[in-house]
Amino acid sequence: MLNRIFGPDNQMKTMKTNLFALFVFAAMSMQLKAQVVHATEKVLLSCDRTLFLAGETIAFEAGVQASRHDALPRVLYVELLDASAKQLKGQKIRLDKLHAEGSLPIPADLVSGYYFLRAYTRWMRNSGPSTYAWKLLKIVNPRSSNVWEGTSDFTAKDVATTTGFNILLTDSLFSPRSKVEFQMLTAQDLAGSIAGVSLSVVPESALGTDFWQLDLPPAKADSFYFYPETRGISLSGTLTDSLGMVVGSEQVYLTVVDQDRSFMSRITDSKGRFHFVLPDADGSRELFVCAGHTLHGDRKLLIDNDFCKAPVQLPSYRFQLSPEEETLVLQMHNNKVLQQKFFPADSLKKVLPEQSFTPFYGTPTHVLKLDDYVQLPVLEEYFNELPSMVKVRKADGKRFFRVIGTNAAMAVFKPLVLVDLVAIDDPEKVLSMSPKQLDRIEVVNVPYTKGDITYGGIVSLITKKGDFGAIDLPSSGLFLTYGFYDTTAYNIAQQAAAVFMPDVRNTLGWWPATAADSGLSKKFSFYAGDTQTHYVVAAKAALNDGTMLFAFKRFKVGK
Repeated sequence: MLNRIFGPDNQMKTMKTNLFALFVFAAMSMQLKAQVVHATEKVLLSCDRTLFLAGETIAFEAGVQASRHDALPRVLYVELLDASAKQLKGQKIRLDKLHAEGSLPIPADLVSGYYFLRAYTRWMRNSGPSTYAWKLLKIVNPRSSNVWEGTSDFTAKDVATTTGFNILLTDSLFSPRSKVEFQMLTAQDLAGSIAGVSLSVVPESALGTDFWQLDLPPAKADSFYFYPETRGISLSGTLTDSLGMVVGSEQVYLTVVDQDRSFMSRITDSKGRFHFVLPDADGSRELFVCAGHTLHGDRKLLIDNDFCKAPVQLPSYRFQLSPEEETLVLQMHNNKVLQQKFFPADSLKKVLPEQSFTPFYGTPTHVLKLDDYVQLPVLEEYFNELPSMVKVRKADGKRFFRVIGTNAAMAVFKPLVLVDLVAIDDPEKVLSMSPKQLDRIEVVNVPYTKGDITYGGIVSLITKKGDFGAIDLPSSGLFLTYGFYDTTAYNIAQQAAAVFMPDVRNTLGWWPATAADSGLSKKFSFYAGDTQTHYVVAAKAALNDGTMLFAFKRFKVGK
C-alpha cells in the first residue's frame, strides 16, 4: 500500500495525468488557433499635433477595429521610433472597449529630425508592421545644432475636408486669454458610421505631417506566433534544450517576485511554446521565469520581446523647417523656457507604503512556525519528526515531498513546492536549505489547479529575509524587469493660466474619443493663450470601415 501511494506506481500515474493535461492543452490551442486565424484587427491613431520640441509630451488616442467582437484586445502597444526603426520609447496602454488614450514623453536629448509614432496590438504582430498605425512627427531640439541626416525630401500632403462634417467658429480673430467657442456639425447621412472623433486646437504650422501615410509591402502571415491579448498583458516564449532543440510537454513557472508574488505555471506545446497571461498591474514588475526540474539535461528559456522587433525599412527624410515653422518653434521654445521657470516639474517622488499580501493560494490549511520548536539540524527532520501534513519520502534513491490529505487525488499528483513563492521542484535543492533561514512552512493539503496543471497540494517555504534562503535557483531561471500598463498622466488644460502667470500652452485644446451624434451639433470651448499666431481647430473622425474624415477651421490669436 505504501509503495502504491508513494512509490514508482504513483510516478506512472503522474506521467499519465500530465500527458492527459498536455493533450487537453494542445486541443485547446488548436481550437483557439482555428477561432482566431481569420480574425483581423486595425488601429486608427491620432495625436494632438505633429510638430514637437524635444522634451515635450505627445497626447494620443487610438481606436481598434476588430472583426471578432467576442475576442476583443485589451492591450495597445505604442512606440516612438527614429528613422532606423530604433525604439526610443515604448508603452502598453489599456484598451477599454477598443479605445485607448495616453501620453508619451519625448526624450529631451533627441536630435532634430523626423520620427515615427506607431501603434498595434499583439495579434497584429503576426501580420507585420505594414498593418500597424503610423504617424510621422517632426521633433525639434533648439538646444542642439545636430540634425538627423536624411536621404530624401518630405512633401506635405493636403487632404480634402468632408462635406457633412464641419467646424463652426464664432469669429476668425480672438484676443489673448479670451474664451473661444466652436461647434462640431455632423450630417444626418453619417448616422451610425462614425466610430469616434478626436479634436485638437493647435498652431496651424504644427500639423505639417498629419496626413502622411506609410506604404510598406505586406508581410505574409503564414504562421500565428502571437496570441491575441483578450485578458491582459501576456508573456510568451520557447523552451529549448542545451542544443537549441525545442522541448515540448514540460513545465514552465512564472512568479511575480515583488508585491503580491502571483504564481502561474504552463506546459509547453509541441513546439516548445508557452504563454502566460499576467496580472493586471501598472508600471514595471520583477518576474522570475524558470523551467521545471528535469533529468534530461539543461533547459533554456527564450522570452519573446514584448515589443515588435520585426525589421522595417522606414523613410529617412532630410530635416528642414519652413519659415512659418521656424517662427512657431521659436514661440514654442519660449513657452517651454517660461514653463520651466514658472511651472517646475514636481521633483518629489511618491513613496508607496509597504503592502502586506496574501499568497496566490490564499490561507494555508496548516502552518509550521520553525521557531516554535527546538532547532533541528536539517530541514528534512522538520517534516518527518514534527507533526506536519508534509512528509519526505524516497523512491529509487531520490527524495520527494508528499502532502497528506483526505482527497484521493493527493496520491496522484505531485505537490507544488515553493520557496518565497518561487517554484522549486528539485527536492534535493529545497532540503539542502538551512532551517535557520526559514520563518515558516505553509501547507495546502487539498488538490490545487494552477494554469494547465493540477498539484497534490502546496508546500510553501517562507524565509525570514525573503531572499530565497541562498538556495541555488534553477539554471534556466531568468529575472526580468517587465513593463506592465503605462499610466502616464498628462492633461492638456483648456483653461488659460492665472492672470499673473504666463500661459505656456502649445496645444490649446485636446478632446480624444469624442462621440459624434449625426444631425446634431456639439459645443466646445477653450481659452486662447498668450502666443499670437494662426491656429486651427482640427477634427478627425474614424469611420466604422476604417476610413478617416477631416474638418478644419482656422483662426488667429492676436490684437
